[in-house]
Amino acid sequence: MKQRVLSLCLVFCLLLCCTACRIRIDLTQDMLGEKTPTATTTRPLPESNDEMAAEAWQIYSNAIKAEEGYTTYELVYEGKQTVGRETAVTKARLVRVQEGDAVSLLIESERGDTPSRAYFANGIGYFDLEGKKYWMPTDEDTVYETLGFSESENLSESMFAQAITVRNADGVTVSCPLSGDTATQFARMFLGDVVSGGTVTRAEAGVTVDSAGNPVTFTTAVAVDTAMYGVVSAESENRYVAVGEAVVLTPPSDLDTYSSIIE
Repeated sequence: MKQRVLSLCLVFCLLLCCTACRIRIDLTQDMLGEKTPTATTTRPLPESNDEMAAEAWQIYSNAIKAEEGYTTYELVYEGKQTVGRETAVTKARLVRVQEGDAVSLLIESERGDTPSRAYFANGIGYFDLEGKKYWMPTDEDTVYETLGFSESENLSESMFAQAITVRNADGVTVSCPLSGDTATQFARMFLGDVVSGGTVTRAEAGVTVDSAGNPVTFTTAVAVDTAMYGVVSAESENRYVAVGEAVVLTPPSDLDTYSSIIE
């Protein structure tokens, strides 16, 4: 199963709107070979430490394998998107419960002062968006997309050359700063075409695992210095609150007030 968490991309023409997920991006060799006029990160990166890089990659890989087993979970998302002097914060909560092949999903999101909610069960999606409540036959992917969230892919081993691991009593945090074309493509995933012609000053992914190696948080941060808009940046964190039997999904109590979208 392909696991997903919440992530937002910046749609610049609307200042701070969204399109996914995850912090994990699949940068294939073909993508890395693309030529762009964009300058890359100016932040000095740590010298490559092959042993630490290998350890960081192993921690991340094991975390992804563990996460792939998460079918019932609750996570919270917080993201901050900045364009010049304008900043918007998005907070969301996702609860997913799977019993056999049956999936129930609840997403509650707040972007600035605008709340949104979606509930999905038995092939029906219930949406409360901008004060409008409606239901329609749908699937899980469409629920994510409707609320502006989507899924992302995995990082690749080559991206961990400058990765840093920090151990504590509760687990390990891996920080993975990126440079060169990899940083540019990573930033483009979150900021879109605004990256073209700018200077990528930050591109970094991270994961924190508990003492058993299970993922607790995934993080991402990108920033581009542009001539037209100033600094454009996006930061996000997905944090697992509960997994498995500890998860309780309570459907909205007002589903009978929703109208069919085809009416």
